[in-house]
Amino acid sequence: DEFIVLTVKDNGIGMNLNKYGHFLFKPFRRLTVEREGTGIGLSIINNSVRRNGGRIEVESYVNKGTTFKVYLKPYDL
Repeated sequence: DEFIVLTVKDNGIGMNLNKYGHFLFKPFRRLTVEREGTGIGLSIINNSVRRNGGRIEVESYVNKGTTFKVYLKPYDL
């Protein structure tokens, strides 16, 4: 009940987190040249989630895909 969990899963190219995981949320760092992008999106999302008391967990397998679990604190309106 402490978090709302948003799970995003794909069956794309995946990532070797053991080798490159420390770069994952760094701004302007990209783990592939096979897809377009600026390398800023994951950094912005991670920063926003952490500032609000949440976290992101990542599971990825090369050539099989990636799963992101975003743990969000609920807001009282």
